[in-house]
Amino acid sequence: MIVVAAIAIVVVWRLPRADEIKLPRSENSRDTSAGATPPGGGVGSTSGAPMQPEVVRPVAMILRELRDSYDAVNSVAARVRLQGELTPRWESAPPSASEVLAEIGRRDAPPDYRVYLAQTFRNLAKLRRVDAGRIAEVAAGLVRILSDDSEPAVLRGRLAVVLAAIDQGSPAVQSMGRLLTQPADDAAMLAVTALRHAATDEAAELLHGYLRANPRERQTKPRTTGAALVALTGYGKLEVTPIAVALLMETQSPELIQATLASAGKLPTSLVLIQALVELHAQPERVPAIPPELLRAGVERALKPHATFVRSAPAVSGMDESLMERARAILERNSSRP
Repeated sequence: MIVVAAIAIVVVWRLPRADEIKLPRSENSRDTSAGATPPGGGVGSTSGAPMQPEVVRPVAMILRELRDSYDAVNSVAARVRLQGELTPRWESAPPSASEVLAEIGRRDAPPDYRVYLAQTFRNLAKLRRVDAGRIAEVAAGLVRILSDDSEPAVLRGRLAVVLAAIDQGSPAVQSMGRLLTQPADDAAMLAVTALRHAATDEAAELLHGYLRANPRERQTKPRTTGAALVALTGYGKLEVTPIAVALLMETQSPELIQATLASAGKLPTSLVLIQALVELHAQPERVPAIPPELLRAGVERALKPHATFVRSAPAVSGMDESLMERARAILERNSSRP
């Protein structure tokens, strides 16, 4: 009996505790300690399937969908997404000049799409992602579009603004200048913007020639005329004052009068300019579309930069003292305004 009890005690003592029991390993119970990777690829994985490589869509497909998005209704979000997809692709692998011009020159494409692609190429040029040869080719293609009267005038004006950023050579500037004679005021004004951005002597001469040679159009295209006058103000190499004086004395367009007054304060001081401002201040009814007091206030602001000349008039020989007295009265009126 004593021997049996001793054997029983030994058997019980050698039984493994619960925390010592180890189950057989299986495929679904792999050890993940000490940095081991669990099935399916690690944290956040929901499947044991291998990750698929990202699908890179052809640029032609992106362009087609982007082109369609300009005609679709409620497609702004899709258009922004596609633009965000196209830009890095073109930045990493810039398109050839022929690829760019093929899309910009598509007559069946929406004008906004054509302008957007031209702007995107301009940005690539600014970032120096494209070489000079490619830029020259695209610029030449844009010049051809600008010279094609069958293309919409406003589209050509918008492309002219893009062209001015990448090419300021004579053929490009001349193509912008030809758009000044477009009948539509908004299209011609875009040409002024392009020539101003070109910022060359040739561009300034084209603007000056337009203002001098087209007195009728100065009235029929007030936005273009006003923009051209403002662009030339302060240029210094060309005489603009006679044109501004003629506009102050002749025009009844409120837009053109306001643009002329905005430029008058920046023009060189002269007796004829002061006389034109004084006469307009005395006869605000010549521009019935602008309330008299509002027009007078504009004249006073335009005259203020010439105050030193006006106040020193008695010391200058040959000066019309009566005119100077009227001009001084206008300046006093302006100083008394709140």
